[in-house]
Amino acid sequence: MRGKRYTLIGLAFYLTYIGGASYYAVSFPIRVLHHVLITGLLAVWLIGRLRRGRGLPQSGLNMALYASIALWGVTALLGLSPRMSLEWLWFGLIHSLFFLYLVEQIRRGYQRPVMEAVFFMAMGVLLLSGLELTSWLLGWGLVPGTDVGWLVTGHLPHLTDLPRIALPMAVSTLVAGYTAPLVVVAGVWAVTTRGRAYQVILGGLALLLAGVLLLTSSRGGALSLGAALGALLLMRLGQQPRVRALIPPRVLI
Repeated sequence: MRGKRYTLIGLAFYLTYIGGASYYAVSFPIRVLHHVLITGLLAVWLIGRLRRGRGLPQSGLNMALYASIALWGVTALLGLSPRMSLEWLWFGLIHSLFFLYLVEQIRRGYQRPVMEAVFFMAMGVLLLSGLELTSWLLGWGLVPGTDVGWLVTGHLPHLTDLPRIALPMAVSTLVAGYTAPLVVVAGVWAVTTRGRAYQVILGGLALLLAGVLLLTSSRGGALSLGAALGALLLMRLGQQPRVRALIPPRVLI
């Protein structure tokens, strides 16, 4: 269990702060490394499952994933630049496989290490966001435009004066896209977990992540949060006997 925990945390760190950050787009060596590393790891996992005759893990979202991949493939081939489109199609395929990999890990009893890795990375985002906000307030100069602290002005900042949080991933939009679903994940765990201490910690984590999302000033992040909340609502409706009798759960999903 300990080895699995460290492996998942290391993989989550790499995907969050290196391969999944803006460095992928601006650094060719990192882009090549990311393609080779992630493709190789998932290939080893898939080959191992195929050798055992298991195939892809099954979940309620498999058909939706297959349909999405087919649609991505058609649009990539019909796009203005099929080569570029197919290269970016790799992202969708990899994330779909990652989802199925996590499904397998949770079914094998590794739900705790998986969620620990997710929440550890969320705490890292909060820490870096706090450093950026403190640099803006005190003039630490950690990011461009924070050489002079706001506190020296002697005025309370307006919402438009607040910085757009970007330090965790170098781009505010990426930070928003990362924190939006985590707000829902942390909030749901806070409501469903046992133990008052866990509820307080996870609830506080959800609120702080929502604050970071707000400070990114990203409309896409707000839409992502709305989509996540909508998906959560549909899943809850799918658990109601009356709704299940009228609409199959797979249709709702």
